[in-house]
Amino acid sequence: AQGALLQMVNHGLVVAPIMIIVAILYERSGTEDLREMGGMALRAPVLAALFLIVTLATLAMPGSANFIGEFYILNGLFQTKIVFAFVAGLASEETEENAIAHLSYDEGRHLTPVFAGDTLFAESTVVSKTEDDPRLSAFGKPGQAGVVKFLLRGKNQKGEVVLEITRELAILKREFRP
Repeated sequence: AQGALLQMVNHGLVVAPIMIIVAILYERSGTEDLREMGGMALRAPVLAALFLIVTLATLAMPGSANFIGEFYILNGLFQTKIVFAFVAGLASEETEENAIAHLSYDEGRHLTPVFAGDTLFAESTVVSKTEDDPRLSAFGKPGQAGVVKFLLRGKNQKGEVVLEITRELAILKREFRP
C-alpha cells in the first residue's frame, strides 16, 4: 500500500511538468505537428533538458522517485505472491491493450506447486462478455465499453496448470478504440 501511494504522488508530480512543457512547446511553435517542431531543442536547450529529465523520471529510471515507488510495489508483490506476479505479468499485454479499468481479480487458485527453475507460461480465455454492467457508468463511456471476464491460466513447462485466476476488465469496443 505504501508503494502504491508513493507512486500515485510521484506520478502526479511528474505528469504535471510534462503537461506544462507540452503547453510551452505548443505556445512557442504554434503547432501540434511534430514535423514542424524540428530543431526545437536547439532553440530551447533548457526546456529540452527539463523535458528529458521529466521523461526519464516518468519511465521510473533509477534515481527517480517513480523508480522507488515502482520498486516498493514490485517488492511487495514478489514477497507475497510471486507466481501471481509472473502469470499476471505474462498475460497483461494480450488482455490489457484496450482495457480502461481492472474491475476484479477473483477466484485465484494454486493447483500445482511451482519450483525454482520452472518455466511459466500464461494463457487467457474469455469466459463471458456483457455490455450492461452497472460498473461501466463510472467510466463515462456509455455504450462504448463492455465488461470481459477472463480465465487466466499459468502453466509450467510440462503443461500442468499451476494457477488459475478469474479477472474482469472494462474494455473499449472495437469501433471506439484509438
